[in-house]
Amino acid sequence: TVLSINADTIVTICSNENFLNFLTTALLSCPEKEIRVEVASGIERLLISNELETNIELNNKKTEGKIILIPLLLSFLAKVGEYETSCEQYFVLLKRLLLDYQKVKNNPTQTQIFDEKQALSDTVKMVLRRPNVEERASSQEDKVLIGLLDIATVLLKLTPDSKPAIGSQNGAGLVHEIFHACLFQLPNATKLRDDSILPPKCKTIGSRTAAFELLVELADGCPENYSELVDLVAVYLSKCERHSSWRFNTESMERSELGFVGLSNLG
Repeated sequence: TVLSINADTIVTICSNENFLNFLTTALLSCPEKEIRVEVASGIERLLISNELETNIELNNKKTEGKIILIPLLLSFLAKVGEYETSCEQYFVLLKRLLLDYQKVKNNPTQTQIFDEKQALSDTVKMVLRRPNVEERASSQEDKVLIGLLDIATVLLKLTPDSKPAIGSQNGAGLVHEIFHACLFQLPNATKLRDDSILPPKCKTIGSRTAAFELLVELADGCPENYSELVDLVAVYLSKCERHSSWRFNTESMERSELGFVGLSNLG
């Protein structure tokens, strides 16, 4: 109601000098998930454009708010690894703001509000440097990795001309790295340590879904990446074991959370 009366309130809030400290405290440092969810939802309602909104001034102010807020959120992306258990809402908010920004980016009057290609490059480097955290499919999700994969996917939508340089082997080689390091890499017995977490990086449903979505985006509209991904899949499938059981379920073969192997209930 307040915003419908005075749309300038959006810009006033986002440009306040203490707003960055508020975001860091409320979205990352706060130990209570309910508070982080409410803050992220409130900012989303404040800034996400509504196609049915007839108040043009209000939508313009929302765009101005995003222009201020997106660079602020990106500014502490490099430190998000310090908040492994509380970063989910930060990534969700940043992803939705970037997707909403994509709608107005093609407007001839809209100027670039941040270095999109540099942000993509930085995010990809963080994905590649991310260590193995997930222990098994049933373990806790690596929220940092999932968030980075999601942000990289959205940034590729904003900069589709970057796909060959980011994805192909002649560039950063992200297609190969995601396919192997994140999804299908097998442990190497000669490099294992007693305290090491086995590859791949993505073992849970959430992280593997994010990795597959990034691969799809890398291949979409990019013949180089598409061809490379098809070759990787073909090689992988040629080595796969065929199962005759029509109700084959990989989850039934997973090791339990307690780590026990080979114990079956024959009763």
